[in-house]
Amino acid sequence: MKSVALIGRGAIGGVIVSWLNEGRIPGCRLVGVLARTKNDPFVTNSLDDILCRKPDLVIEAASQTAAREYLPRILEASCDCLLLSVGVLSDPSFERKCREAILRNRSRLMVSTGAIGGLDLLQAMQLTETLRSVNLVSTMHAERLVQPWMGALLTKQLHTCDQEFLAFEGTAREAASKFPTLTNVAATVGLATLGLDATRVQLIAHPVSDRKTHAIHAVSDLSDLRLCLENRVSCDNPHTSALTPMSIVRYLLNAERSFVVGV
Repeated sequence: MKSVALIGRGAIGGVIVSWLNEGRIPGCRLVGVLARTKNDPFVTNSLDDILCRKPDLVIEAASQTAAREYLPRILEASCDCLLLSVGVLSDPSFERKCREAILRNRSRLMVSTGAIGGLDLLQAMQLTETLRSVNLVSTMHAERLVQPWMGALLTKQLHTCDQEFLAFEGTAREAASKFPTLTNVAATVGLATLGLDATRVQLIAHPVSDRKTHAIHAVSDLSDLRLCLENRVSCDNPHTSALTPMSIVRYLLNAERSFVVGV
């Protein structure tokens, strides 16, 4: 029986907790949840308390801020971690710190597929050593792109636009750094392929869209991949795709199945 702990009980973590508590993931049991509000015996606000329960797997489903604070300690405790706030790895020094902890403690850090698909094909293309370019275009509601570092002109444009426009263009590393709650997809695609500095990202602001759209275009000598996903946002958190928690549920279910499709 795999023991599982959660960091975060919001729009993503809450769904995963429900599946575990209802016994809908055979072979897995919930041993703790790190969250701000303590409303049941599983919930605590102390990571030390979580780690004392000896989880086999810790699922980070909170934020880049939480991942930065807790991830190294989880890995140092020889726990495996499934990461959703992938953009935190856009900081080279933090990524290096995590990799060093993994080597010292024989833990594992796994990056979730989150709100996108096609990572299996992208990684296969990368293995051919002929992958030449990877481009991601993400479109979302304009006001959700507003960030504290933006100037007054761009901020006003995002609040008042009546047609879609290009709000950002750069590398996956830059996107993950500048839009920490919105660009885990960009970081994931970059890590799976050419790296965060060689993967190109465009963020398109849409005046009314209630979805997050991700269009991936990758080119290699053996394949030309075009993939487009239109995800509805969570009713509990407009920065999160509603489908994201199910990627974690799928992983937990497949980990215990003897017949698995899509590995």
